Amino acid sequence: MSKIRIYLFCLVLAILSNFSIFSLKAQTDEEVLQVANREYPLFLESIPAGKERLFGFTNTEEISFTKPGMPFRIYTIPDELLKSGKPALNTLLVPADLWKVPIVYRNGDIRTFITISKVSDELRAVSFQGSELAKQLNKYKPRFKEQYSKIGIVQLTDKSEFLLLVPADKKLHEGRLYPLNSALAKYPAFTKKKKTSFSMQEVVNIVKGKKK
Repeated sequence: MSKIRIYLFCLVLAILSNFSIFSLKAQTDEEVLQVANREYPLFLESIPAGKERLFGFTNTEEISFTKPGMPFRIYTIPDELLKSGKPALNTLLVPADLWKVPIVYRNGDIRTFITISKVSDELRAVSFQGSELAKQLNKYKPRFKEQYSKIGIVQLTDKSEFLLLVPADKKLHEGRLYPLNSALAKYPAFTKKKKTSFSMQEVVNIVKGKKK
């Protein structure tokens, strides 16, 4: 009987631990968005008159019809993992304490980004830029209407970037990677494949110079 009680206790503890993990993630996303909502009016006000286009806006009036969207978390792939003989896909993506929060116009277009970073355990807005990245991500705007458990930007050490979209029923390493301009320029093989998204394994093969 005591063994059964111990088993049930461990089972409940495991379930509660999982709930805690999901709650912590949701709280982190919410905190990032709170910082963005607080800081983005200050950044918008700092745009010099006549320089709106440098930040992705057509004019000053357009700025008033924007708001922060859902954060894109930054993920990295350490070189030592990528260059290992046969890297485990579920260990490749390492989340950074860095988020790019899109500033979204009323038609759904992303115009620029506020970068939020964790500095000394405190979330802070550290930069306001990214109109070029916004143009690239707007190509995938129809896909943002779908339900995802995670969205992010994957950065390699060679500065190549990928959009990461993880469907609600998939794990992080099972998400789809969409090469952005930097990755397309660095690895022509992505263009030769004539498709827009790739699995984690496909990206690893191309980056490591392997063929299927």
